[in-house]
Amino acid sequence: MSASVRTSPLSYPPGAADRLDYEQTAYDAWYRQGRVARPFFYHQRHEEAFVRSLLSKYRVPKGASIIDIGCGNGFYASKFASSGLNVTAVDLSDTAIEHAKREYGEQVKWIAGDAFALPFDGEFEYGFCHFFTFFNAADVPAQFADYGHAMMKYLRPGGTLFFIWHSDLTAVRLPPERFSIMNYTVKQLEGLFPGYGVTSYAVDSLARLTVWLGRFAFNQYVTRVCCAAVHLRASDWQRARIIVAVRKPATA
Repeated sequence: MSASVRTSPLSYPPGAADRLDYEQTAYDAWYRQGRVARPFFYHQRHEEAFVRSLLSKYRVPKGASIIDIGCGNGFYASKFASSGLNVTAVDLSDTAIEHAKREYGEQVKWIAGDAFALPFDGEFEYGFCHFFTFFNAADVPAQFADYGHAMMKYLRPGGTLFFIWHSDLTAVRLPPERFSIMNYTVKQLEGLFPGYGVTSYAVDSLARLTVWLGRFAFNQYVTRVCCAAVHLRASDWQRARIIVAVRKPATA
């Protein structure tokens, strides 16, 4: 079956291994169909504010090292680089990495390859993983905890990973015509990182609140309000952008 056909399956594969194969094939095909410049809804003008707010919230200093895991077209990696960070970004899609190199140049170290098999051990102060559809293959993220650990391995002791997911918080998988996306709950996403300290926040999916509130958008009051709004309008494409901040212990 061709990659272009597999982007619109009649049903989502039942087994995790087949799902992973599908996600990788469909993902690259999506980019090859000409959607690499602006592939998803969240590539909006609010994203610069989201990045600035996140860096401000965690007082990330200029010159800090960060790895963007599943970087897609390089959008976020370029924003981190523009903020003065030393950025390494990896994606399995050659199409995506080629686009990123053309669009953003050498301000980022671009890697085309397996995000979980990189030769880095404790090299980065921060990690970033935004809606990496690899994790969509799990019924619950805890099934992929080994991959969560693999991402944390790249961080230095005391380092922080920002794991981002968009969800209507129902714990229900969407139908194929809506990309079979799994709507994990906040607690389910935290289960991807057993044994680590986690702090989770939620804002509106388009991150408009970060434009208005800056770093103050990341607090438990905003999180409760955003989650409540999503639950009230779950059938109306209402979503939350969940930010799970995972800290690696400072000492073994």
